[in-house]
Amino acid sequence: MDEEIHAAELCPCGYGRSAGVERDNLVCLRGKRFKRSTNGPVAGLPGHAPGDLRRKRCRPAPRRTGRRRLNRSRSGSFFLGVAPLPLPPGGTMAKTTLDPKFLPLVEGRRIASFGTLNDDGSVHLTAVWYLYEDGSFFVATSSRSRKARNLAARPRATLMVESRKPGSERGVTASGPVEILPGEKARELNARIYRRYLSAAALADPQVGPVFAQFDDITVKLKPTLWTWWDLPELDALFFGGRISSTPAYVLPQDI
Repeated sequence: MDEEIHAAELCPCGYGRSAGVERDNLVCLRGKRFKRSTNGPVAGLPGHAPGDLRRKRCRPAPRRTGRRRLNRSRSGSFFLGVAPLPLPPGGTMAKTTLDPKFLPLVEGRRIASFGTLNDDGSVHLTAVWYLYEDGSFFVATSSRSRKARNLAARPRATLMVESRKPGSERGVTASGPVEILPGEKARELNARIYRRYLSAAALADPQVGPVFAQFDDITVKLKPTLWTWWDLPELDALFFGGRISSTPAYVLPQDI
């Protein structure tokens, strides 16, 4: 053999180039380079006949522009040097149906957060009374309210219900299309919503019950198509060994 083939090095065309290596003394092959010690033909390269130097150059590597991206884990964690927590059983908590164990939460008498989309893309968020029945949320409001105008233009909304008992925090978020119910149907539903939050004495008071009825002339019906939820006791059992639930002093009470 007329030449000596040295160990393969990185290809200068697409895979980088070592300093001090002459380009015309290299033969590119499959992303690697072989150095010749003589000017004779190159032999012994895989897939090439002896003396075949008509090898096309490797395609140049694209130039890097802009800032380098930080490595992210597939789970979405961005804490460098900290392993992301595994997902609970079942993977993501986003579902198309509500877990029955959260029914007592959404059927209870709580204040919900109701979100709609403004014209400028910002979120309009309000605290509302509601009724949950047959898989839908019903919210009493005025046809002149901001949320009613937003829903007329963009008939989708999100509602969140949560419990804030220290050490047992849990919550549900429901998103989906809405329907505006007017007239007698709205009056019936709104009266049922008031009865959930006001005593019989308050409803009978001429300065309370009738005034509420005058405020709200429509009902918003939200039919959720996507549910998400969180449950601190469940997360505590999975990731914290039950330490949060068994030690109430770990979670400080919220200001009222």
